[in-house]
Amino acid sequence: MNTIIIILLVSVFIIPLFVWKEKYGIQPSISDNFRKLQEEYGKGSLRPWFFWLWLMGVGALFHAYFLNGLSFLTMVLLMLVGAAAEYWKSKHVEIPHIVGATGGILAGYVTVIVHAVQVGHTITGVTGFIIGGLLALIIEKKGGKKRTYWLEVVQFGTIILIVTLIDFVYV
Repeated sequence: MNTIIIILLVSVFIIPLFVWKEKYGIQPSISDNFRKLQEEYGKGSLRPWFFWLWLMGVGALFHAYFLNGLSFLTMVLLMLVGAAAEYWKSKHVEIPHIVGATGGILAGYVTVIVHAVQVGHTITGVTGFIIGGLLALIIEKKGGKKRTYWLEVVQFGTIILIVTLIDFVYV
């Protein structure tokens, strides 16, 4: 069952990113794809809300894999990102959006580290967190205008990679 959830999580995370990249190019942030969807299909269309469903899917699959309070928090914070997808319109929407994105990534790391400790792979969890932090510093310094996009992709990718290593490679 866990293998299916990980395959779904990777697929649900990666496939829309490729579709949006092909359609709109790499945006300054993953969330800017919501704006592009809105521009293309109109504000009254339900298609832009596919972005929110995508975030909900990633969060729900993450929670389904771990089924604990931390993974639930990760899911809720990612859903907050989608709920505040029009972050560019005002500070009142931007703050929850940033809290959701940053909190979702940090809660994801904490979930994975706790899981690593529980299954006896503490070093893998902590090392993955350190590598994710170092990659974040490098991207922040060298990432240019698209650094937020790359931070988001690399951090979520690192979290998924750590889980895969712990549960499928080091078993």
